[in-house]
Amino acid sequence: MINITDKTLCSGCTACAAVCGHKAITMEPDGLGFLYPRVDPDKCVGCGLCDRVCSFEAPQKRAEGYPETYLARHKNDEEVKKSKSGAAFVVLSDVILNESGIVYGAKLNANHLVEHTGATSAQGRDEFRGSKYIQSDLRDIFVKIKSDLRQGKKVLFSGTPCQVAGLKSYIGPQLSENLFLVDLLCHGVASPAVWSDYIKSLERRKGHKIVSCIPRNPKYGWYNNVDTFVFDDGSRLNSEYFTGYIYHKWITQRWSCKVCPFTTLDRVSDITIGDAWGAGRVAPGFDKDDAGCSIVLINTEKGKSLFEAASANTNLRQVDIGEMMQPVMRQPTAFHPKRQAFEDAYTTHGYRYVKPIYLNDTFAVTKSAVWRLLRTIKHIFIK
Repeated sequence: MINITDKTLCSGCTACAAVCGHKAITMEPDGLGFLYPRVDPDKCVGCGLCDRVCSFEAPQKRAEGYPETYLARHKNDEEVKKSKSGAAFVVLSDVILNESGIVYGAKLNANHLVEHTGATSAQGRDEFRGSKYIQSDLRDIFVKIKSDLRQGKKVLFSGTPCQVAGLKSYIGPQLSENLFLVDLLCHGVASPAVWSDYIKSLERRKGHKIVSCIPRNPKYGWYNNVDTFVFDDGSRLNSEYFTGYIYHKWITQRWSCKVCPFTTLDRVSDITIGDAWGAGRVAPGFDKDDAGCSIVLINTEKGKSLFEAASANTNLRQVDIGEMMQPVMRQPTAFHPKRQAFEDAYTTHGYRYVKPIYLNDTFAVTKSAVWRLLRTIKHIFIK
């Protein structure tokens, strides 16, 4: 019976809940909104499947000769403008959609929280575009994917490395032929509860409900961290407070992100995608208008076949992985030293209490302006 006593050892991937045929495991939120398995002892039969399917500490080893590394950018500039980097996810998912498959990805729901869902059309898939730094809710998704695979459908799943590892372990090798796994270069997932409280604080301040939000809005360029919020009176607010400040303070991330075993080149997926920071230095002129560029790591033969099928719509440049190494390919992101104190205060007193103490935004606007300036200057020199 799975029993989480150390939060650093659970990523919340839901594989244990999905594999339990007796429905003895439910995923329940903690004080920060992160999901953890809870076992009903009256339903548990002690079969041990939940322990065996857990993949968080399972060692990974890359296939010989991999990864192959590319800079990628959609040939259609309009697709790039609608994406946060080079629209690599779009060209990969188009292959699956064109073969009547299903694409699973993360989107913002009606409450502006991140959840995984499936799409069978480009319109539905487009809801998965863009950056989202909050941990997504995966409940029931693994079971749905297994059902799709049993029906012989091709499935592409995109998520964080720990989510991909959990799904891969749950599906197993027998049903994996038509499953294509795409993971992200991930710096850790932030608290859904803190994000939700932040949304509510903006609504209180404006006196109107938020009807939509665009995290890290691509309209403002590849190098920005501007979140755009649209209110029911038609007004808009652009802010770097959450993505540019709170997230990058590393004080709200899930505990497992602190020891993430997937921050290496031994990837769990068929393909890894992310922002191609440093592309201007390695391949001058490739990102011709600074709209964005993806890095793509091909990790398996299956990933290579998918990538080749998508290459007709992609501008590509093969590069040396050594020239494009990012911190999250080497080690987990270091947490804020007051991460535990923040959680204790938040779960006891709430968002309004911790905001002036741990999330003080007095200088956030100035900091954001300085960050934007430094990013611009750095990019000029990189170019």
